[in-house]
Amino acid sequence: MKTRKIQIAFIALMFVGAVSNQMFAQKGETSFGAAGSIILPQGAFSKQSNDVPSVGFNQYTEITHSTGWGISAIGKYGLSDFLTVVGTLGWYSVPETIKLYEMTYPEESKMAFAKTNPSHVIAEEDGTYSFVDISAGLRANISFLYVEARAGYFSGDQGGFGFIPAVGAEYKNFDFQANYVIVGDGSHLGFRIGYYFL
Repeated sequence: MKTRKIQIAFIALMFVGAVSNQMFAQKGETSFGAAGSIILPQGAFSKQSNDVPSVGFNQYTEITHSTGWGISAIGKYGLSDFLTVVGTLGWYSVPETIKLYEMTYPEESKMAFAKTNPSHVIAEEDGTYSFVDISAGLRANISFLYVEARAGYFSGDQGGFGFIPAVGAEYKNFDFQANYVIVGDGSHLGFRIGYYFL
């Protein structure tokens, strides 16, 4: 029985190896394509409050970002059957709402308490927060699945240099990816579908 299990495991490994060899035998191969993304703001990027000191009362702004989208150019170069260099140049847009609250509590009151009991909104503005990212890194191919790590620069007030771990799968010319962008106050979860034309 034990020998039978070993044989089945060996055959399965051979099959995965054969599939991997056919799908990722791309040493020296360069591919370019385009992708569309959905991004979900996390942490401070989802909601952030900032104090606005004033005379006689206190104010603070609350900035909220909701689900956004993006488009990007993607590229890859095969170093070996296992390792691939990848790069992304993307543009993203996220809905943004800025609210200004006026606090009528005495100045000696703690802002932490005041923020949980706002008097009223005295101004509100809706718009979009757009940013660009330029990133590059390495992808490790495991059969049709892969794990990836990129680093790069994100523009905008909540951007900066960031790190992007990702997991995904390739099927023919399609590239399906889930990633998490760790950058300043602009961290977000992303889901991307790409297609390689070349």
